[in-house]
Amino acid sequence: MTKTNKHKKSIIHIVIWLLCITVATLLCLCIVYLLWKDGRFLPKWIDWESRSESHTFTDIPGEYEDPDREVYVETADLSLNGRRFSMSVEGKDIIWKSGEEWRVSDYIVGDIDHDGEDEVVLLMWKIGSFGIYKPIWIKEDEKTWSQHIGIYDFDVNDEDRLAPEWVSSRMGIEAAEIRLDDEEKLHIVTPEGKETIWCWNEWGLQLLE
Repeated sequence: MTKTNKHKKSIIHIVIWLLCITVATLLCLCIVYLLWKDGRFLPKWIDWESRSESHTFTDIPGEYEDPDREVYVETADLSLNGRRFSMSVEGKDIIWKSGEEWRVSDYIVGDIDHDGEDEVVLLMWKIGSFGIYKPIWIKEDEKTWSQHIGIYDFDVNDEDRLAPEWVSSRMGIEAAEIRLDDEEKLHIVTPEGKETIWCWNEWGLQLLE
């Protein structure tokens, strides 16, 4: 074999080696990205709850509804499993499920807005601080995971039963635990154990203390 052929063969080996390294690197980056997008790198302190229960909801005629309409009562099955929240009612399959790209760590049920009806409150993580709609001064949503609280009304006129009443943008604090007290005020506990109390103030949650 001539010296020129040996040189060409050596270059081919180097090119193949570099291609293998490039492909392996790209594959690793793709795997890491998919794991990140699936929420696998979220904080370790998150306690991912998993439970099922039945709850009886009441739907009272609203301000713009027929006041003579009967109060509607329906029992629903609630489930939090695999970081997804879902709800079903008697005789039907799942009629409401949390967003596919959301990661729900916990939920509570109670009359958080003091309207005489119970709402579902989700504690969740998602990529971006907003959804489809965002403030006009925000040109592009964030591309990072952040924690949010979503409050959903039980509405018999809605085919999915749960209608969004208020969903927070990125929370200013980390929430390891949420609960409602006897006055339906929301308590948020941080991973360090600091507790704050929030109440509904017509348009969202307001910090009390």
